[in-house]
Amino acid sequence: MGAEEARQDPNKMMDTFTLNSHYAMTLFDYGADYSFVFTTFTPLLDIEPSNLGFSYEIEIASGQLVEINKVIRGCKLKIEGHIFDIDLIPFGHESFDVIVEMDWLSRHKAEIGYHEKVVWIPLLKDEILRVLEERPEQKVRHSKSEKVKEHKLKDIVVVRKFFESNADHEIPLSFGAAGMEELSSQLRELQDKGFILPSLSPWGAPVLFVKKKNGSFKMCIDYKELNKLTIKNYYPLPRIDDLFDQFQGLRYFSKIDLRTKEKQEIHLGLILELLKKEKLYAKFSKCEFWLQEVQFLRHVINGDSLHVDSSEIEAVKNWEAPRTLSEICSFLRLVGYYRRFIDNFSNLAKPLTILTQKHLEYIWGEEQEREFQTMKDKLCNAHVLALPDRLENFIVYRDASGLGLSCVQMQRGKVIAYASRQLKIHEKNYTTHDSELGALVFALKIWRHYFYGKNSVCWD
Repeated sequence: MGAEEARQDPNKMMDTFTLNSHYAMTLFDYGADYSFVFTTFTPLLDIEPSNLGFSYEIEIASGQLVEINKVIRGCKLKIEGHIFDIDLIPFGHESFDVIVEMDWLSRHKAEIGYHEKVVWIPLLKDEILRVLEERPEQKVRHSKSEKVKEHKLKDIVVVRKFFESNADHEIPLSFGAAGMEELSSQLRELQDKGFILPSLSPWGAPVLFVKKKNGSFKMCIDYKELNKLTIKNYYPLPRIDDLFDQFQGLRYFSKIDLRTKEKQEIHLGLILELLKKEKLYAKFSKCEFWLQEVQFLRHVINGDSLHVDSSEIEAVKNWEAPRTLSEICSFLRLVGYYRRFIDNFSNLAKPLTILTQKHLEYIWGEEQEREFQTMKDKLCNAHVLALPDRLENFIVYRDASGLGLSCVQMQRGKVIAYASRQLKIHEKNYTTHDSELGALVFALKIWRHYFYGKNSVCWD
């Protein structure tokens, strides 16, 4: 049943109230045993659904029976300034945000005056809350109520469904005359090439421009709100380590800066042919061909080795001692990204990671300063790592101490990667033998895919 049908039906009563501080179109009805909330409204409630304790079947308009076994408990329904607890079952009804049924009406001894389109709800001290259905032509509610605050677009779910991207931070950004001209120019170019088409969709997203190194502007679109409702792709993303491994044995590299989207193929000629076929355009000034080494994911890589990008090393050299929690977290994220280059990384980082614990006071002392400078030095002078050859066997060295586990993967006498982690609380009680075995298990877990079918050797 839609909203207009409910308004015409003398046996239904509907109005707009707030549920967990969000405006919701609400239908009062005696037609079912339990109350419901529209599934797209449930994220606004900020309450995790729990098990209903039994299964409940609902017949939808197509005649199909839908089984329901979840309930959202403890929601707050505010009617004319009075707050009532209500338990709601998530259900995909599109016409109303909330349907109040027999369970809530009976518990509160509420009665519906159908032909009058009114609900009577008993209150304390023998008071009765009388709520009239708001007619489309009414601008003032004819009932006892508190002063109604101005509705915000984000709170009116019925409207928010169509203007989601304009709520809060989704308000269109101001560009000024130059920005609007740049926006029009880029949109016109994309439309002329057939990449975009005019649309009357109610969805929208804010746009901003990021200045490139060459002085031109890159258009960036914020699709956060749309992504929340987009069905995600259920396939694993490639691991960075696996991408690095694919470079082993290669000698020449090329970089192509595509202006619209990316394609990857093995041979440069195949890529260029594919770009021509798909009518994709590259920016020649940003393309490089037949390189001996290439920058990739903040690393510099060639056919034999991998090392830290020099621009990142420069940033680490100039990094001042962190003075706040956010600054220490930023530093740890950066050096943690390159932990494969640093032997015994977790032990070095421990005095700094302790500062991120919420129950401890942030105190930057001599130990923290010493380890901070040590980590900077190790990253600035990081080892050049070899790329693994999957046809060769591997050697793994492992070690265990009272602080953590560490191991190093080697091949042909060259370091492939370092790995380490701090001890868990129960592991601090291990015997020496068990700790060494734990280090071996740690190494096998993270590098096991290299060892399949190989005669690998592990050393203490």
